[in-house]
Amino acid sequence: MIVQIEVLTLSKLFNLCGKFCGELIETEIKDVGILQAVYMKDPEGNIVEIQSWK
Repeated sequence: MIVQIEVLTLSKLFNLCGKFCGELIETEIKDVGILQAVYMKDPEGNIVEIQSWK
């Protein structure tokens, strides 16, 4: 299931008028693991990367 990224973190940022920039990505890095990442803009317009490793 791809939506494993910190749902609580995303919810908090989104509720503070944050906005998604692009799509949730998931990619496997050989010998390291699976990276999930999403980019959002915070209420001040700064781009924030949120990532999770499996």
